[in-house]
Amino acid sequence: MPLKSEGDAAVRISGTLSGLGIALALATPSQLDAAEPKRPGPAEKNKALLPLELPQLREQRKTAARRKRRIIFNNDGDDACYYNQKGTPEALLEVRTTPLLGSQVDTIFYSTASCFPSFTHNTKVGEVFTCRENKYENNSVPALIALGTDPLHIMVDFCRKNRIEVFWSLRMNDTHDASSAWYGPLLFSRFKKEHPEFITGSREKHPKHGAWSSADYTRPEVRDMCFRIIEEVCQNYDIDGIELDFFRHACFFKRVAWGEAAGAEELAMMTGLIRRVRDMTEREGMKRGRPILVTARVPDSLEFAKGIGLDVEQWLSEGMLDMLVTTGYFRLNHWTYSVDLGHRFGVPVYPCLSDSRVRGETGGYKRRSIEGYRARAAQAWQAGADGIYLFNLFNPRLQHWGELGEPATLDGRDKLYFATFRDGNAGSYLPDGNASYRVPVIVPRNPRTVTSGTSQEVEIVVAEGLMGTGGTPSRPAAACHVRLGKPEHADRLLVSLNDRPLGKCTIAGAWLSYPVAPEILLSGVNRVRLSVAAGRPSEPDAVPGVDEWDVDWPGSELATYPERQPWRSLVECADYVEEVRGACLFLADRSASGNDMANLIYPWHIDPQTETVVDVRVKVVNSDDPLGVCVRVANGTTVEYLTLGSKSIGLHFAGLTEPFDTTSTFHTYRIAVKKNDIRVSVDGRLMLDGSGRFTASARDKSHWLPLVYGLAGWNNCSLAFGSATGPGTGAAMWEFVRFRSATKTVFVKDMAISVTYPKAKP
Repeated sequence: MPLKSEGDAAVRISGTLSGLGIALALATPSQLDAAEPKRPGPAEKNKALLPLELPQLREQRKTAARRKRRIIFNNDGDDACYYNQKGTPEALLEVRTTPLLGSQVDTIFYSTASCFPSFTHNTKVGEVFTCRENKYENNSVPALIALGTDPLHIMVDFCRKNRIEVFWSLRMNDTHDASSAWYGPLLFSRFKKEHPEFITGSREKHPKHGAWSSADYTRPEVRDMCFRIIEEVCQNYDIDGIELDFFRHACFFKRVAWGEAAGAEELAMMTGLIRRVRDMTEREGMKRGRPILVTARVPDSLEFAKGIGLDVEQWLSEGMLDMLVTTGYFRLNHWTYSVDLGHRFGVPVYPCLSDSRVRGETGGYKRRSIEGYRARAAQAWQAGADGIYLFNLFNPRLQHWGELGEPATLDGRDKLYFATFRDGNAGSYLPDGNASYRVPVIVPRNPRTVTSGTSQEVEIVVAEGLMGTGGTPSRPAAACHVRLGKPEHADRLLVSLNDRPLGKCTIAGAWLSYPVAPEILLSGVNRVRLSVAAGRPSEPDAVPGVDEWDVDWPGSELATYPERQPWRSLVECADYVEEVRGACLFLADRSASGNDMANLIYPWHIDPQTETVVDVRVKVVNSDDPLGVCVRVANGTTVEYLTLGSKSIGLHFAGLTEPFDTTSTFHTYRIAVKKNDIRVSVDGRLMLDGSGRFTASARDKSHWLPLVYGLAGWNNCSLAFGSATGPGTGAAMWEFVRFRSATKTVFVKDMAISVTYPKAKP
């Protein structure tokens, strides 16, 4: 147990750092009374604290939990590994911390996790990350330890001196060590190397969900290691609280990793760990005379959280959490969901505004802009949030730190409200995880498809008071912005906002901008309706039989992101090849295990009542399974595979086959579908007549492909080609893939509403 000196209440630990043989002496700052609304100043530092009884501790904990926090800054701790070239405490603080003084940051969450259980703070339970290889050449942890300190000690001392609240943040399963990049092997801990049975997969065998290096909390050894690491920090550092970060990364149980939702057993295991942590923090808090708060960052859906093994509602109901942080890679609900959940149990809620990571943005509409961050913060404040939590935003000199933490400092400032701010994939962590979305997902990787005769409605939340009347300086200008996949389709699209048709737009690149009268815009949910005009105003409708293609992809181009959108390379295969050879795409599935397959998909959203024609020109190299080389067509109602075996072709569900040499040369295969009819011609000759036999349900999940990245609904209505077999293999050279449809289609790749205020006169 750490010893308290009566003079300064410092905690000192000494020992031998594993692998270094360095004698350590770490001192934490004096313990200060958390019952005060502000941190004690230097004159109070020698004030002795007496142990607390549990009822008194819990009252102090409630008071501490409810303190005002404008902005919580999550520092992921790599400032110590990459940027502290001088290796001094002052240089470390200058990277991300000292410039925050005077900003709206009231609380710092400091992470020292490398990858479980490796850390950049001094630990005897876990492992100290001392690597100096490759880009870790500036890792200052060894130098700081030699000085008798470490990054967490430095951060705590800084916060104490500057009246800033400080939490230690533990990433419950950081899996950067699974990366194939240079840093992956360097981050892989000795604990995992010595106990491969403690992780969910291996470099050779990847699970379906999450990363293969995820620590498996099914194992009591993993849970115990996690607990003892948390306990050690609570005993040795004068922190105000701990954060259990379940969103970096969100995989915790082997059962979930391999394709099943968590069950009661997994939920009980993790709840038992959280209960044990709460009991320990109360025990240590009573000893030191000041509470240790517990918060968790979790998905913003109780259903999804339970699916990955986190019974958040149970934790809240038992009082195991003092604060709640929600979202990370993706957001599943409006912010009101999180706020209502936390407040129902008397727990303050801090929405996480994580770096958007939306790729393929164009024009002047960027989520990472100050206008984008203002809009996100305004939405959270409007929903009743208790403060703002910023993650993966590290430049301490950005104006964000002085604006986002108060509604008043956001009022009257320009904002950019996107339909979707965070580009993540809930399905990467949970089977059918994308079914949990209750907010629209419209980003370049996942465009919204609007077809003739249909309409799509998209909600965009705007958090403006929209005060003032015509002519007053406070009256803002507003516009609705829509980005198209093909700008030449602008004359097809009709746009209305809150049931009011929007007029003529201006076009800049792929973006259409429609002016919006402020009185049309609502403070809260705004409904944007998209529809497609019947026919093409500037040209005649396509004539059936004429080879005018809506989409024409030459095999000489890879499905790179984001250039080839909405094509997606959906490879769920441990051993595959996807490369351009000459003027063709060579796509090979070489794995014969599990659901391994390599294919590409295009979510086309065609109308099953109209004719769609697909042409592919391909030469089969080899195939040992009917679905080893194939083309999959799904029209929203039904689905079928054109199978291309080495010596035959067929329609999989219709049960039709014909002998045919697919390997000696290239052939053009034409698939025509309409209603329940499907016909296949080869080089202009009808070979498979499936009239009335296009009937297999596209909504039957047994007919679905395992989409690695995308919405499950793509299975219902899409074109795919490649391999669709797990146990079999296949390879082919694809010269082109193209299609046309009588359905008029517009792809909407992005949407936003801008609110712009008049500039103040100098």
